[in-house]
Amino acid sequence: MRRNGFPDAEVTPEKGDGGIDVTSSTMIAQVKHYNIDTGVVGVAPVRELFGVLSAGSVRKQALFFTSGRYSSGALDFARRNEIVLYRYRQTGSSIEATPVA
Repeated sequence: MRRNGFPDAEVTPEKGDGGIDVTSSTMIAQVKHYNIDTGVVGVAPVRELFGVLSAGSVRKQALFFTSGRYSSGALDFARRNEIVLYRYRQTGSSIEATPVA
């Protein structure tokens, strides 16, 4: 995330993170690691991210990362609420994330 324009991105502590895995001064992100072929992020986790974003007093960009895929409901909800969805792949020690259209 630091290489993608968020130089102050930090992983949140496991306890009390409110469902947020990464935060910076301008964004919050959720990460779900699933089986690359069968794992699907449904609309519920994307809605939960939006709820956390809506509860904050400072407007930030919401990002969602998965190694799996997104359901059509998750894609629709994210588009309507300006949540940027990414799919990532890990090759060796390198992780590459691309936005989902």
